[in-house]
Amino acid sequence: MRSRLLPALLALLLGVPLLGPALVQARSAYMGVESVDAYGTLWFYWLVEREFPHVGRILHTDLFFFPFGKDVFADTGANVLDAVAALPFRALLGPVAGYDAFLCACLLAAMGSFALLAREFTDDPVAVGVGALTFAASPWALYEIAEGRPTQGILLLLPLLLRHAWRTGLRRGVRDPIAAGVLLALVGYQYWFYAIFSSIALFALGLALAVRPAPEAGRSLDVLGRFALLAGLALALASPVAVPMLSAMARGEVPGFLDMERWSFLSTPLRTTAGDPVSLTTWQPLLGAAGTWVREDEGASWFQTTQHLTSWVAVGLALLGVARPGRMGRGPLLAMAIAAGLVAVGPLVVVGDRYLPNPVYVALVKSIPPLQRLWWPVRAYAWLALLGSLAASAGLAWLYGTAASTPSGIRRFVRRGPEAQGVVAVAAVILWGAHLRAQGLLPFPCWSATAPAAYRCLASGPPGALIELPHGFTQAHLLYQTLHGRPILGGMAEATPILEPASMRALRDGNTWLEALLDASRSDLPPKAWSEADRLAIRDLGYRYVLLQKDAFVHATGSDGRDQGEVTHAVRLRRLGSVLPELAGPVVYEDARAALYAPWGDPAPCGPDEVRPDTELRDPPRSLKDLRPPGSFQ
Repeated sequence: MRSRLLPALLALLLGVPLLGPALVQARSAYMGVESVDAYGTLWFYWLVEREFPHVGRILHTDLFFFPFGKDVFADTGANVLDAVAALPFRALLGPVAGYDAFLCACLLAAMGSFALLAREFTDDPVAVGVGALTFAASPWALYEIAEGRPTQGILLLLPLLLRHAWRTGLRRGVRDPIAAGVLLALVGYQYWFYAIFSSIALFALGLALAVRPAPEAGRSLDVLGRFALLAGLALALASPVAVPMLSAMARGEVPGFLDMERWSFLSTPLRTTAGDPVSLTTWQPLLGAAGTWVREDEGASWFQTTQHLTSWVAVGLALLGVARPGRMGRGPLLAMAIAAGLVAVGPLVVVGDRYLPNPVYVALVKSIPPLQRLWWPVRAYAWLALLGSLAASAGLAWLYGTAASTPSGIRRFVRRGPEAQGVVAVAAVILWGAHLRAQGLLPFPCWSATAPAAYRCLASGPPGALIELPHGFTQAHLLYQTLHGRPILGGMAEATPILEPASMRALRDGNTWLEALLDASRSDLPPKAWSEADRLAIRDLGYRYVLLQKDAFVHATGSDGRDQGEVTHAVRLRRLGSVLPELAGPVVYEDARAALYAPWGDPAPCGPDEVRPDTELRDPPRSLKDLRPPGSFQ
């Protein structure tokens, strides 16, 4: 009874304070923090739902950077698995509650998949339950989901992959290599870098198991042959995506590749092949934290911590499992952990106030071209989270044993048995929750799904694309597009040159009316001269409305560093009110947060009673720190 009841009680002890407050608001608030990545994820889930029967329109879309569009495949790969899996949740519950329910279901599924893996090594339900709980509620998984990146935070496939890969190394037959190969391909369709990280970890596992093969495994070459079958099948199943992606890379059509010509084992300048500076996000084991390497213009690097992923309780449980790994074996566990860790720390390791090179990572990046597009080596930490929870299960299972079997040197300090295991399990879960709370992950944050009324108004009326002012003000316009469905002038991070199509930049710079319109909202100078022919040319491309986002003028900082919000709001909006009608035509809808113009005489897209106008401005988030709720992710 104890062994069955305790895991359930521990799950409630952690799960209720973790997810309860967010679930109460599930109909009106998205789980996580309001961020650029959250906007992009919700937009992509909507796109996959909208274009599911038309694969081509998922890989390339003209819904932003209209009319030229964007090659989504070249920028992000074919990471569609989680978006497809979310479809039934969205269909049944709607986009907001469906998203939250999908995330909760994935966390529960991660617990289940881990339990299947852990039972390969122990039948102890407390050990399995605590391991499953710490894996599903790992700071890494929750951090990625909270930041709006469920593609990287949904880890339910990794335990299943490791389960069949482990069996591949222990016994003859092709069933497990085939299952593992299919799972590895599915991991790639969820997030292709996870497939690369998994391949590296499984390569280490295969070597470790081949050194001293189990009696039922056959010879070392037999073990390696089954792992080769696993890898070959995964490559074959992923080839419909992998081959076009590698071809695009070879043609230079995938932006953001690191300039490997400048990399050596002692120097890793963080610049792309186009010369643009980038920041790498890595995990530093001596700090137990994730953070970003920032390279300044003069070449100096420094590490900025963003999240403490590794707690002392996690380290303690992992060390206990390494000391007493049971049926798992210490060698395979450490081989996989070292392989994943060497990737997660990236090119530099923080040791005190010194930064030491990581030659293994440099060699990997030079030899595996897709890694040259990897700005987030930290994501290999997903495997460390899995292996750490697996070690915790092994250690807790050992702790359940009788005192008579305890080595004499340890017997003085450890009294093994059900009571000792129960005390450690309860303490571990409580301390785990305390660490999550300290990191702003418990209770899990959530943010309002309410969009400005003007965007809801655009869901009606004649079809046509939308120009938003100021250009590139907020990436929330991706989320708002899921309400109105109109193509837009901007896109995802349009202020980043490597992500904006050159044809779009040429249009903005080459059309006098569009240039004058965009300048009017971001400059106090009079609009530049423009021609009526250029205004008609924009209409002929398919544009219909111009929307002024008044939220952009709530606050600003003056040259003296003092807040000039009220002055800016009054003066600049008054100026725009007199300038924009000449450029953008009459106002056809207006409230406190937005004004909608019809440059080519189109009617108001909605009637006066179709939406409830906004009555107050919203002070928009202006930095990543502002995007997070008070007390979280500090």
